Amino acid sequence: FYRPANKEELFNLQHASAQNVVKHIFGVIKHHFRILLLPLEYPIKIQALIPVVLCIVYNIIRSLDEEPDSDSEMGDSSSSIVQEGNSDDEEGEVGALNQEPSSKALRDSIAEEMWWDYQNHLCSAH
Repeated sequence: FYRPANKEELFNLQHASAQNVVKHIFGVIKHHFRILLLPLEYPIKIQALIPVVLCIVYNIIRSLDEEPDSDSEMGDSSSSIVQEGNSDDEEGEVGALNQEPSSKALRDSIAEEMWWDYQNHLCSAH
């Protein structure tokens, strides 16, 4: 089990994990709903709603499906598209990006809070 050494490593680990989940969700939705592979001729406000609606439709279909898909693209028989993810790639590291001072301050504040929550969790686990 890998334990991050500081708040930046913890933040980057969590960010990479969340990024992996989002990529996975889009992959599953694109696989099931080919509309996302075509150029759309709808206003941008409508285009922004399409992936959200397709996720909802997908989850409804999965919850009503009595037999899980045999190809099991989700890796288990869960009925929800949002799954716990993990990522080995370092592409998601936010610390390496050029950020505005306000974005960096927000990120640092989130990382600090995450770090203290993580430390408290470690202490309570023992």
